[in-house]
Amino acid sequence: MIHMLREWEPMDDAYLKLGELLLAAQAITQSQLETALQIQKQTKRRLGEVLISQGFVDEDRIASCLARQYGYEVVDPAGLEPSDDALDTISAETAAQHRILPISFTDDELYCIVADPLNLPITDDLRLRYKRPVRLAVAGEARLFKAIQEYYRVGGPQKRAEAISLPLRYTKPLSRGEYDGLLCLTATDTAFGRTVTVFRANQGSEAAEAHVELAQRTARASDTDFAFVFDSVNDETYSWTVTEELKGEQLAAVLRFKGKRSPAEAADIVKFVAECAAKFEIGSAKWICPENVWMDKGEVRIAPFIPAPAAYQVDSVVEGLGSLLWHCLIGSFSGRFDFDMEAFRMVPAGMVSILQRCLSYGNGERFTGPLEVAQALGSYRWLETTEEPVTPRATLDREELLATLRVVTPAKKPTFWQKLFRGQAA
Repeated sequence: MIHMLREWEPMDDAYLKLGELLLAAQAITQSQLETALQIQKQTKRRLGEVLISQGFVDEDRIASCLARQYGYEVVDPAGLEPSDDALDTISAETAAQHRILPISFTDDELYCIVADPLNLPITDDLRLRYKRPVRLAVAGEARLFKAIQEYYRVGGPQKRAEAISLPLRYTKPLSRGEYDGLLCLTATDTAFGRTVTVFRANQGSEAAEAHVELAQRTARASDTDFAFVFDSVNDETYSWTVTEELKGEQLAAVLRFKGKRSPAEAADIVKFVAECAAKFEIGSAKWICPENVWMDKGEVRIAPFIPAPAAYQVDSVVEGLGSLLWHCLIGSFSGRFDFDMEAFRMVPAGMVSILQRCLSYGNGERFTGPLEVAQALGSYRWLETTEEPVTPRATLDREELLATLRVVTPAKKPTFWQKLFRGQAA
């Protein structure tokens, strides 16, 4: 669906910042803008995202204001079908970071949908790289981001999944991803009328053997933090594992499309994984990877069915947890821990100490098991504040570590007598 919205006339042809533009359109008030800018400064989120989350304006109004000011169309990305040639012009990471979705790529132009038409660096880069004009249309950011995820992560495999034959009673396969020969699908269980997640592995492969072992261990787990296993089917070609429907996104996809997690969120995620690791019967870290952590509306669930990629293999559960924490903090989603001084400087000192004890970096005493990691991550309150850069040290004693952490104690309300005597003193 393509339509033009004519809600207001722009004041002039000058390029305005988003906040100024919405003020000119009377979509928000000055007070709302100042509040949003303050929140943006604290959280480092996009201004449009803050305005929407605060309920000051909706994404359709933002898109219509931007489109009207700069003469672009407003489009619904869900109704379009990007060509493979167009999707190849921009990587998934770039598309997600800049909120830009290429639709068509011809000798005459590259047609893209954007959330912010003033993101000139990315459009200029595309124009110079492919030596042709870049035509733009505008869409609401949330709708556009959802379309980017669908077309880049699901779009191609989804079409191929239609030809996949499933075990009897399972229909309507939809690919969720492929991992070293292990295919993850969403399907319908016609016997029970429910949606399920299906894993398919090639018989005899290393991935299949590791997957079957993980699935069997998970099936025996009684803890509700682990995904439920409904069925297991084998034929001459494949080994199938049927589980409950895994909703939301894998942590790998979250890191890929949304970037690094805050220290507080990273601590919560890895603490949860560490607690599950302490209960899981497999002592090795062959399952600890972002592909096995599923996140849906703030809830975290463990689905340990995908063997960790070869590049992510580590020697122990503790090391695996350290690698997972590191990748949450820097926004990467695969590969082993690789020391990076610049990235380390952005990590709170307390987490530097925990990383050192997980990954045996420096001379710190290594954690003896996942419960110690969970306790360390839960011992402190990782505030949403920017700390001074910290240079990694071999060790940090407890007193020095506590000094680097900011602990907020809620102020006590004064009693009646305190108020009375304070007033008399004044």
